[in-house]
Amino acid sequence: MNRSPSFRAIAGIVAACSALALRVAAGAEPNAVRTVLVLHSYHYGFTWTDSISAGIREVFSESGSKAVLRFEFMDTRRIHTPEYFEHFAHVLRIKYADAKPDVIICSDDHALTCMLEFTDPTFADVPLVFCSVSGFTPEMRRGREMTGLLESIDIKSTLDTALRLHPKTRNVVVITDKTQTGHALKAAARRVFADYPPPLSFRYVDDMVVEELVDAVAKLKEGSLVFQFIFSQDKAGRVFQHEENLRRIAARCRVPIYAVWDFYLGNGIVGGRLTSGRMEGQMVARMAIRILNGERASAIPLDMSPTQYMFDWNQLVRFGIRERDLPPDSRIVNKPFSIYHTYKNLIHGVAAVFLLLVGIVVLLLVVITQRRLAAARQARLIAILESTSDLVAMATPDERLIYMNRAGRKLLGWPLPGHPLAGKGLSDLHPARVLAVVREEGVPLAVRHGSWSAETAVLGPGGNEIPVSQVILAHKTPHGDLEFLSTIVRDISERKQAEAEAERQRQQLIQADKMIALGTLVSGVAHEINNPAHFIMLNAPTLRKMFRLFTQTLEEQGVLTDETEVGGHTYASLRDAVPRLLDGILDGARRIRNIVDDLKNFARYEPAGSRRPVDVNDVVRNAITLLDHQIRASTDHFSVDCGADLPKTLGNAQQIGQVVVNLLQNACQALPDRTRAIDVRTRLTEDGQHIGVTVKDEGEGIAAEHLPRVQDPFFTTKGGQGGTGLGLSVSASIAKAHGGTLRFASTPGAGTTAQLILPVRKRAENP
Repeated sequence: MNRSPSFRAIAGIVAACSALALRVAAGAEPNAVRTVLVLHSYHYGFTWTDSISAGIREVFSESGSKAVLRFEFMDTRRIHTPEYFEHFAHVLRIKYADAKPDVIICSDDHALTCMLEFTDPTFADVPLVFCSVSGFTPEMRRGREMTGLLESIDIKSTLDTALRLHPKTRNVVVITDKTQTGHALKAAARRVFADYPPPLSFRYVDDMVVEELVDAVAKLKEGSLVFQFIFSQDKAGRVFQHEENLRRIAARCRVPIYAVWDFYLGNGIVGGRLTSGRMEGQMVARMAIRILNGERASAIPLDMSPTQYMFDWNQLVRFGIRERDLPPDSRIVNKPFSIYHTYKNLIHGVAAVFLLLVGIVVLLLVVITQRRLAAARQARLIAILESTSDLVAMATPDERLIYMNRAGRKLLGWPLPGHPLAGKGLSDLHPARVLAVVREEGVPLAVRHGSWSAETAVLGPGGNEIPVSQVILAHKTPHGDLEFLSTIVRDISERKQAEAEAERQRQQLIQADKMIALGTLVSGVAHEINNPAHFIMLNAPTLRKMFRLFTQTLEEQGVLTDETEVGGHTYASLRDAVPRLLDGILDGARRIRNIVDDLKNFARYEPAGSRRPVDVNDVVRNAITLLDHQIRASTDHFSVDCGADLPKTLGNAQQIGQVVVNLLQNACQALPDRTRAIDVRTRLTEDGQHIGVTVKDEGEGIAAEHLPRVQDPFFTTKGGQGGTGLGLSVSASIAKAHGGTLRFASTPGAGTTAQLILPVRKRAENP
């Protein structure tokens, strides 16, 4: 067949650009993404075509498939000549030459014909899935991986239903058009209708312009019905939407209209056993996914288009058709919502229950009246209990709590009155060790003597123990049986803290005396160590110089040569080794002197209130030197980054050093093994008005519920492992006294960052 050169050139350019766009969109080599080509016979916006597309998209979306859907539209409602088919196939061959799809879905006969007869060999090896095809023959499947849905329109069931609902029908007007599909439908209708004997007659309308068709239908009288197939192209060649023509016909038609496709529903037809485009799209999409997952198309059996009885409520009302006369499982659209018909059984049940409830309410009114008197007396008692500041609770003999006042719930962190105590007992009130004492001693003695008192503890918010003084009372029936237990608990935390604070201050006085004595001792030891270290530092260089002069003289006299043996060593090896040994001795002496200086600084007493310019970097280095052994024992990864040219702060160097030492010690203790790191750095803050000392460790971190309390006095997570709970509290006090602050951030399992913030010394400030 002859092709226009200009058309071929334009088609080639368009297809090449499209293929390039597909490759760019995929971002990889061709076929890197699984692709499904959906080839529609008709145009975009055509209701049947759009409903099939919607069904395909729904299934691919719900399946989670990552396949890319590509839609092409042949527009054969307007043109379907062989030359057009060949040109269209030529465009497809060029467009998908480098982006060949993995599966092709063909919708309606023209798409399948184009793919089978005009696109080889480009798509010969691509599996096909078709739907809504009426001209399929088994020969098409030979040598080609193919499966799909054969067009199935249930003409007979639809007509039988229409005749049953309209028993006076004598004339059926069948509407089709002159398209290929119209001819096929007309032939199928003739085959079905041939089995219906007179007096039923059939009139076929397929060769009119739309205005003539509307006038002809408008003249139909009672005893007739319309069987609408398609009329998308009239005698004048004008193309219409299916629903558009149906609405024109229905507006003038006075007799029932039936059809076989669901896109007519709601546009004027009564209904019928309808074929659904959306359901067809869903079925072929599932077949395509099976092929993408590895099944052969030829192994998937052919199927038929899905159908279902569907009716329009408005048309049922118009022609007096009762819902109970419809086929079972019929679907009805546009049906108005009726509460009674929808919930009839429920309404009857509710009415019966209402009558029963009325009787119950009358009975309850009698009971409630009696209970109100008792409740009033109970309310007065509860008001008294709720007003007390002590915890008051009651429990059954089996330790189940039945009441707790507001003060008690607040103390324990439980929901306030109004929330049930279901499931709570003495085990929720006391820690395990206290619970054992209460059970083994408190309750038995209370039952025996009427009451028991002692200092115990209760579980507060977060599981922390709160020290309390507690009284347990046993309440018995007139017969002497235990009826319930009550307890009164008073929080003595403040008293215990006051006692602990007094003890802490006493220990601090003792520790201060020890530190003064230690300072005196350290000063004396430092003095004694400093003298020999100073002697070594003075004489080691002299000794090295003398060794060099002595050996040089002997070399010049020829007494010493490189091979001369001295004490089992050659002179050549001693000539280099002795200076290195003297350098090592000199370095050791310098280190001894530095340690002595640090000891002196540590021992030097500074009054707590004294203030002088302090170099924070020097304080940090001194603290690291003091803790050198502990740091090296804790980690193999220790880094220090002291900011250059940091301004000084005004404060007490000894106290600031105490804070840094505390932070470093905590970091060392937090590391579970030597592979975790500690980083120390000093920097100016962003505002330039403060100095930050940051100590970051890769330890176990601090739990979120504990982080806000780490600076509280006596708070510690070390239990019996030596923690006093005072280190960070004292450090925070020192930071605050210097006009600064102490900050913490932590992620459990990932480490903790502690930061000491101190203000920069202003020029106007004097020490």
